[in-house]
Amino acid sequence: MIERNYDKKHPLKVALENYLDNKISYNVFKSIMPKVEHKMNLKWITSGKSNLYDYLFFSDEGLRFVSETSKELGVK
Repeated sequence: MIERNYDKKHPLKVALENYLDNKISYNVFKSIMPKVEHKMNLKWITSGKSNLYDYLFFSDEGLRFVSETSKELGVK
């Protein structure tokens, strides 16, 4: 497994915390990233948004992705 050192302020982590209105531990976030990272990057690139933050916070597709990812955490 490739070990990644994600910043604690990764846009997906911030979006999930805002969506769930709850803090997510760094270890939990790190555990879901291998499952969702490729899908997130592919959707972001094809969305035409200039950066990941804009995609996750300001597009309907990005908000749906955050919602789907929250289900990976086992939280609705």
